[in-house]
Amino acid sequence: MLKAKLSSKGQIRIPKAVREKLDLREGTEVSILVQGQNVILQKIVPKDWRRWSGRFPNSGLLEALEKEHRDEVLLDA
Repeated sequence: MLKAKLSSKGQIRIPKAVREKLDLREGTEVSILVQGQNVILQKIVPKDWRRWSGRFPNSGLLEALEKEHRDEVLLDA
């Protein structure tokens, strides 16, 4: 179990191991949920598809979609 201390300003430092595991960087948004005596922080993952651009190079998905579209166009002709 990892520990962290609350500062006099009410701030908490998330341990490096946790930041690395969850890819938490400066500006990353988190949601805060309080359940009884527990505080749950959850990384907010943006739903902007453009951030995924280039993450899966050479997956063949684009080529498969292009082929499917060509086949559909030929069937409609």
